[in-house]
Amino acid sequence: MLRAVYERPRQIKWFVGLQILGAAMGIVLVAALSKDLGLEIGRYHSLFLLFFYFAIKGFFVWKIWTGRNWARLTMLAWFLYTYIRYFIPRGFGVTQIPVAPIIKIGSIGLAILQVSSLALLFVPRANEWFRPAPAKESLLFPR
Repeated sequence: MLRAVYERPRQIKWFVGLQILGAAMGIVLVAALSKDLGLEIGRYHSLFLLFFYFAIKGFFVWKIWTGRNWARLTMLAWFLYTYIRYFIPRGFGVTQIPVAPIIKIGSIGLAILQVSSLALLFVPRANEWFRPAPAKESLLFPR
């Protein structure tokens, strides 16, 4: 029989902390990129998209914090979609926007941070947190 988990595992707390760190890194990278490109109108557009991105991501992180398995799987699918979409145009020779090397290093660091935080959600101890609650006993199906 599966045991019930009543306390949030350490891996979930680390995941949330790494996601907050990743959000801070993302803000710095977007600010540096918009400064590097020098687009004033693009800065407001980037800030709006960043706010929208954090609102959605914050919702999923909150649902993971409460133990919803669908949120964990959605975050994984979102991560895979983002990086697959990033790497596919590179294979077809599409020219990328020229950015400073420090921004590229920061982007790689952010990707590593995201991979490590998502990996924490799929270790056995964290898997127990996402198990559904046991079904209640009913009159038709006694235990």
